[in-house]
Amino acid sequence: MGILTALRDDDHRLTRRMAAWDSGWARRLLPPVEEAAEHTKLWWAAAVVMAAGGGWRGRQAAAAGITAMAVAELLSQSPYP
Repeated sequence: MGILTALRDDDHRLTRRMAAWDSGWARRLLPPVEEAAEHTKLWWAAAVVMAAGGGWRGRQAAAAGITAMAVAELLSQSPYP
């Protein structure tokens, strides 16, 4: 079994488990968190926290994360298939 297959299977298993989870507070909390993560707000906030409180390594991690988000955004908006 390859690593990617194992990761995919674990992801599917976790997704099924979360979908079956019956918690009122989680059902109220998770959609806004998912929305923030989808539109990179959550990741920008994490980068700010890392840059502010993480010292040199935190600033490096924040810069790498912001760079990755920018590259991903550019590639996902590309008009080429």
